[in-house]
Amino acid sequence: MISAEELKQTILVDKELRKKVTAQHDQKVASQNQVIQEKAELQETGWNEIKARVQKEKADLDAALAQVVSQQQKHLESGEKHLNQLFSKKHQEWLDTLFKRCLDQ
Repeated sequence: MISAEELKQTILVDKELRKKVTAQHDQKVASQNQVIQEKAELQETGWNEIKARVQKEKADLDAALAQVVSQQQKHLESGEKHLNQLFSKKHQEWLDTLFKRCLDQ
C-alpha cells in the first residue's frame, strides 16, 4: 500500500507535470498562432508585390500604347495632308477626265 507521504509526493509531481504540459501546450498554441500570422503577412506582402508589378507593367503598356497611338495619329495626319495636296493638285484634271469619259460613252 502507498503511504501518505508517497501519495502526497505523487500529487506534487503530477501538479508539476501538469504545469509543464500546460506551459508546453500554451507555447505550442502561441507558436501556431505566430506561424499563421507570419503566413498571412507573407501572403499579403507577396500579393502587394504582385499588384505593384502588375500596376507598373500596366503603366508601361499604357505609355507604350499612347506612344503608338501618337505615332499612328501623326502618320494619319501626314497621309491626310498628302491626299489633300494631291486632290488640290489633280482636282481639275480628275474632273475633266470624268467628264470626258461620261461624254465618250
